[in-house]
Amino acid sequence: MQGAARITDPIEHTSALSGLLTGLLIGAAIAVAAIAIVGTGGLAAVAIVGAGAAMGAGVGELVGSMSFAKSVSGAILQSGSSNTNINSLKAARAHVDVVACSKHPNPPKPIATGSSNVFINSMPAARVGDKTGCDAEISAGSKNVFIGGGTVKTDEISPEVPGWLHTAVFAMGMASAVVLAGPVVAFAGLVGGLLGGAGGNWLGGEIFGQGSDGQKITAFAGALVGGFFGGKGGAWFDNNYVISTEGLGSNFGNVRITPRANATAADAVSSIPENSPALTTPPENPTAYSVAYEMKLQPADLGTSRSVQFNRANAALDNSLKSDSEFAATMDDLIPGVQNSVSSVGGRATPEGWIWEHASTSTANGEVGIMRLVPEEQHTPGSPWWRVLHPDKGAAGGYSEWAIPNGAPKN
Repeated sequence: MQGAARITDPIEHTSALSGLLTGLLIGAAIAVAAIAIVGTGGLAAVAIVGAGAAMGAGVGELVGSMSFAKSVSGAILQSGSSNTNINSLKAARAHVDVVACSKHPNPPKPIATGSSNVFINSMPAARVGDKTGCDAEISAGSKNVFIGGGTVKTDEISPEVPGWLHTAVFAMGMASAVVLAGPVVAFAGLVGGLLGGAGGNWLGGEIFGQGSDGQKITAFAGALVGGFFGGKGGAWFDNNYVISTEGLGSNFGNVRITPRANATAADAVSSIPENSPALTTPPENPTAYSVAYEMKLQPADLGTSRSVQFNRANAALDNSLKSDSEFAATMDDLIPGVQNSVSSVGGRATPEGWIWEHASTSTANGEVGIMRLVPEEQHTPGSPWWRVLHPDKGAAGGYSEWAIPNGAPKN
């Protein structure tokens, strides 16, 4: 049971909205700073900023919704019961009594919830913890008169954080995830996050109580953990299967899931030059580049983000290393630790000192989708190899020819 609410009792708002906006700006600023350090550009840079802003908004809203971030924003204003007093103050009722809120001054908002079992003048009695129409909460009441029962809503409640803002932040975060990780990983992460958040919310309510700070933190943590493992599961699926469609069909019968073809050392590996510039001094005027490994992306992977394409290439290299021990030994000599880097445990990371080149059709016999692992020192503007790796006018390579996502600006 909660203390009975009366005329002049205070109401308070959280700082969820200001926390969300502040977190959004801080998250975006951190992402911009990271981009400036790393040097990422194009659509990926936009997606990184969007992801940072969305994450910052979520953390900021969580912090702003905590009990320590609440502040008094007004009081129950009028008119109170004409014949029922509590501690010499008129009793407050849902629907008919209103509050004065400094954050939402006009018009005055009604008390929007009350007891489902106790009525005053045929209206639900208001108590500490009941909501107002502007999503404030009655924060104090009688010290010795308590009202029980469930909670009934009598009026619409305008959320402290508008629904359109939540939708915009969600859309921004989801779109960023699709660009950075691909639609399958993004969707799996979303499902995992929703399930994890629901589980955390239930667990937190059982342990800490409904509406408590502990419940909010547990729900947020559950969403993060669920999203992480959901994304991992999505990445595994995306690395092993391909979803293809020829129109959805009336019952999704045209959607097909087929195993992704694994690259092998026999059909996906280029020769490793004996005088690889990764191991020797670069020649003054190179006529070829040093390719440690070559693979071809599937059509479904063209036009996705760099990170998705790099993940595919590293997965193909991982499969080749596992299928050919002699090749694995050769690659380990050339690139120490390569097997750990490109493995799923290692996060499908590109080996240090190496970089994936989107091969231009002019250097790949007209083929699109060719990814080549080359020394990073070669694939750098101004290096002796740059004109070999990017022979076209304007230094445009394979990324601009066939790999760039739809709508993204060229390098």
